[in-house]
Amino acid sequence: MLVITGKGSPVREEGPLGFVMPERSKAGVLRMMVPRWLEEMRSMVTGLQTAHQRHGGAGAFYVYLRRQRG
Repeated sequence: MLVITGKGSPVREEGPLGFVMPERSKAGVLRMMVPRWLEEMRSMVTGLQTAHQRHGGAGAFYVYLRRQRG
């Protein structure tokens, strides 16, 4: 499965009201959370790898799923 997260963008120092969200990173929310979500579903996932450049490169993952038998 190909999961496209995007690369994220640089974090601004502060939001519109001067508030900085501490959990934000340069990696982007999806880029950071997809591996965590897949870890929670590890019984169905056999592997995770950064995609080839023509499939999104650093902004995408290949997710290898376990084959369901029966």
